[in-house]
Amino acid sequence: MPTPHSRRSVRFDPNARDDRVLPGYVFSRREQRKPTREAAAPREELVNTDPEFVLSMEADTRLDWFQMALMQAAAGKLKASALYAVVERPRFAATKALKAMVNANLHLFSPKQQKALAAVLASSSGTSGEQEGGGSGEQGRARSRGRSRSRSRSRSRSRRRSRSRQRRRSRERRGHAGRCSSRSRSRPPAGPPR
Repeated sequence: MPTPHSRRSVRFDPNARDDRVLPGYVFSRREQRKPTREAAAPREELVNTDPEFVLSMEADTRLDWFQMALMQAAAGKLKASALYAVVERPRFAATKALKAMVNANLHLFSPKQQKALAAVLASSSGTSGEQEGGGSGEQGRARSRGRSRSRSRSRSRSRRRSRSRQRRRSRERRGHAGRCSSRSRSRPPAGPPR
C-alpha cells in the first residue's frame, strides 16, 4: 500500500517549479557568436608597387621585392595590373636573374601585357650593360674592368671545358674508354637461371 509521501510524489504539483509544463515556449536560445576580428592575426603587408620606389632599389633588392610580389599576386592579394605597371619599365629588369624571373612568370599577365613585356625584355637586353656599368669617371671604369675580368674567366672556363670534351672524344675514338663510357657498355648476357 502506498504511503502518503509516495502518493504526493506521484501527483502533479502545479506550484512546484520543476513541474510546470509550458507548451510552445522556448526556454533557451543559442547565442550568436561574434565574428573574430582578422586584425588580431598578424597580416602580411602588401608590397609597395610605386614604380619610382621600386626602380630606386638595387638589383638584388629588386629581385627579392619581385619574388614577394609574385607570391602575393599568386595568392590573389596583389593585382597583376599593379605589378605590370612596375615590370613594364625597361629599367626594372636590369639583370639576367630579373629578366629570367619575369620571363618565367609572364603567365600572370594578360596576352597583350605578355607581348609588351616580351618586347621590353628583348629591347633591354642590349641596354642592360649600359645601365649596370653606367657611371662616370673612375667608378665606371672599375665596373667595366670587373666585368671584363669575369668575362675572361668565363671564357677560359669554357675553353677548358671544350678541351676536356675534345680529349674525351678522341680517347673514345681510339678505344680508350673512360669512366662514363664504361658504365654505358652492355653487360654480357646472363647464363641460364638457377
